[in-house]
Amino acid sequence: MINMIVVPLDGSRLAEQALEPAHYLAHRLHAAIEVVHVFKPSVESPYASGAPPIDTRLDLDLREEAVAYIDRVAEREGKAGDVRVTAKLLEGPVVETLAAHLAALDHPLVVMMTHGRSGLGRVLLGSVTDALVRSATVPVLVIRARKQADAPVATRFGRVLVPIAGADFGTDIGERTADVFGTRDIEYVLLHAVVPAPLVPPPDPAIVPPVLDLDAEEEAARNLLDALADPLRARGAHVRTRVVIDVDAAHAILDAVNEAGADVISMATHGYRGVKRLVLGSVADKVLRHSPVPVLLVRPPESAELMDDEDAERAAAS
Repeated sequence: MINMIVVPLDGSRLAEQALEPAHYLAHRLHAAIEVVHVFKPSVESPYASGAPPIDTRLDLDLREEAVAYIDRVAEREGKAGDVRVTAKLLEGPVVETLAAHLAALDHPLVVMMTHGRSGLGRVLLGSVTDALVRSATVPVLVIRARKQADAPVATRFGRVLVPIAGADFGTDIGERTADVFGTRDIEYVLLHAVVPAPLVPPPDPAIVPPVLDLDAEEEAARNLLDALADPLRARGAHVRTRVVIDVDAAHAILDAVNEAGADVISMATHGYRGVKRLVLGSVADKVLRHSPVPVLLVRPPESAELMDDEDAERAAAS
């Protein structure tokens, strides 16, 4: 169960849009909120090309401003309701420092904003969010920022679309998603996309390419989803399952968002290790960049990643 909701801030009002959904989830989960700012000190350097060295007093002033900012946000948000809100100033490289801090917490959830596709600039989150979701071992809820800093953002997650990658990877994603959003007044839609084999001609015309039995694949997918739905239903969640056929798994997921009326997507993703961006990594990337709704990215257990890496390497070798 989630005990702490961490909201990384960079001093911008756009980044602070994550606070409203963080409050909503904190109420549902009876969790605390921690607002975090990472201060990166300047590196003192010798004279170069006639430029003077960095004045370390500037670092002190900037650090004091950062402390005042994060304390001010925590005090304001703490007065907004009955959720406990604390402030944390970290120092060091942004992504590495955040990842290390998150790894030391007990069952945290990160809620943070990402820039849109319309030139908003990289608010905390072009590069930082992209890197953090790959390096952090905790779930990260990524919400697309609105152009106007005071525009409403998604705060209610009543229907969650949960793509299931396969029988050996991320099959606990449904239950781990329920740990984040709960089971009260919520519906889960478990989705599996059967992807036909790519139409690539064999190097030797004498080689007969394997034929995918779509009927068998669909039946296996339904059986898998039914098995994964049972634990969620036992926890009191309303669950639907859906199997689709699509040559592009990311396209199938994005289509299903509108068809299911989903408020959020929750999916497993690779980290930096091993084949990382192969298949599932690239699918998660595409979904994250084009999803019209927030995306919860969850790293599967390391054992599942190792198994999936081994399977992918064997497939590549053959």
